[in-house]
Amino acid sequence: MPAGSTVWRLLTRLDATLISSVLAGWLRTRTPPVTTRPRRYRTVIAVDGKTLRGARLPDGRQTHLLSALNTSTGIVLAQVTVDIKSNEIPAFTPLLDAVEAVLGSLTDVLFVADALHTQTRHAEQITSRAVSRPER
Repeated sequence: MPAGSTVWRLLTRLDATLISSVLAGWLRTRTPPVTTRPRRYRTVIAVDGKTLRGARLPDGRQTHLLSALNTSTGIVLAQVTVDIKSNEIPAFTPLLDAVEAVLGSLTDVLFVADALHTQTRHAEQITSRAVSRPER
C-alpha cells in the first residue's frame, strides 16, 4: 500500500483538467439512464464559483474554481480554475466547453447561475450551442 505522501506526489503531477473530465464521464456512466421526459423536464446545470478553503497555489494564493453541477444527479460535470488576476466571467466559456464535451450537446439544458453571470454574452453562447428540437 503506498504511503500518503506517495499518493499526494502522484496526484499533484496529474493533469487536473483531464482527471476531472475522466471522473465526470465515469460518474455519468454510473448513473441510471434517463428515460425520455416531456420537454418541460430539462437537464438543469447549476454554475457556481467557490474559493477552496485550505487549497493554495504555489505562490500562496487560494484556488478559485467555477463548477457546473447536474442538479438531478448531483454530479459535478466540469470545473475550471478561475485566473488569479480575473473573475468568473472569463472562465464561463471554458466551463461551457467542458460541459458540452461531457454531455455531447446542450440541447434542452437549462443553466442557472448567480447574478454575476447575467451577461448577454453568456446567454448568447448557451443559445448558439443548443440545437433546438422542433416543437411537436
